[in-house]
Amino acid sequence: MRRLTGLRARLAAAMLVVAGFAVVMATLLSNLGLEPRVRSAAQARLDRTSAHTAEVAAAVHQESRGWTPGALRTLAHLAELDGLRVAVVQPDGRTLPVTAPPGRPRATAPVVVDGRRVGDVVVATEGGALLTAEEEQLHRSLDRLHLLAPCCGRLARLP
Repeated sequence: MRRLTGLRARLAAAMLVVAGFAVVMATLLSNLGLEPRVRSAAQARLDRTSAHTAEVAAAVHQESRGWTPGALRTLAHLAELDGLRVAVVQPDGRTLPVTAPPGRPRATAPVVVDGRRVGDVVVATEGGALLTAEEEQLHRSLDRLHLLAPCCGRLARLP
């Protein structure tokens, strides 16, 4: 096999450097763009959960004719089943604890009964994490793939 010398060798080396740089940059940029999108999707899921919880709370409020102890126990039971921490904030600003206080991150949605706002539900996950266990696992898996990509790029450059 003939060795490359002179201009051909320099061009081949430059091409390998550019290819390696492109792989590293693509990996970094995709990882930087992925994190905010995963967090945004998780926050959107929490927002939808709070809206659904508000609908359920409205039905419980209407059936119980107010924020009775029985209504709050029903909401607490449902929150426990869903792995949530929930509080109801009344229109006058008083907070009715349904479960242990919701931490951060959280989402809020209005509770409306017969066109009248009877409060807001504040919802957070029980563990206080925005991402579910499955989303965390997906995120770690994508991180591993992003770390693996430059290695594959280097292997592809070998003669």
